[in-house]
Amino acid sequence: MRGRGRERWWRAAPADLRFPQRIRQSDEMRPVVDEMNRLAFAADLALFERFQRETEGVWADGQPYSRGSIQVTLPELREFFEEYIALVNRYKRAGDELPEGARNVLTRFLAFPAPAEGATTDPADDTTDSTARDTTEDTTDDLAGETADDTTNGDPS
Repeated sequence: MRGRGRERWWRAAPADLRFPQRIRQSDEMRPVVDEMNRLAFAADLALFERFQRETEGVWADGQPYSRGSIQVTLPELREFFEEYIALVNRYKRAGDELPEGARNVLTRFLAFPAPAEGATTDPADDTTDSTARDTTEDTTDDLAGETADDTTNGDPS
């Protein structure tokens, strides 16, 4: 059976697409993945800015935001990420399962160690200098004067 015009006669299979960990990427692969990420972040930012410009009504408040930090080991960070993916998957539904009023909401997750004075910037090297002073609060003040650890936008209820 073939589709006609815009009729979709197929459905994309759900997939969890992941790139190799940075330590497993070749010297040739790293800059390619970095550029793909840069382009993806730029596209996400453009979509977010478009949403802010064009959306009115009840969905105009559909942009909960949280910016913070956690203190974890690398294995704990991996566990945190897997729990985030499980949470996102819990809310994925097929078109015939969507409740009335549901919209496609774009979700993104970004986490990375805060650069610290005297620490390595290579995520593959887990030899961070534990005596380095954390300068996060000195350099990440937002426009309201709050530190990056305490910024939230959205209804907590």
